Amino acid sequence: MSKDPPYRTDLINAAMGARRLTNKAVAEKAGVGVMTISRIRNGDPSVGYMTLKKVVEALGLTIAEVSEKTGV
Repeated sequence: MSKDPPYRTDLINAAMGARRLTNKAVAEKAGVGVMTISRIRNGDPSVGYMTLKKVVEALGLTIAEVSEKTGV
């Protein structure tokens, strides 16, 4: 079993950096906690699909874009 997250943290972190968004700002926009944003940015594989979807969409991305299979 792989310990790698099933999503691309590099794209999530790049989107946040490009938009100059803090964990707090994304958390507020997505309606989740700041620690959840931290867990996602660090690649925690236990983050639920709907939570990840909220965060990704708050960044203007889609689940398809951050899927680990995208571009492989």
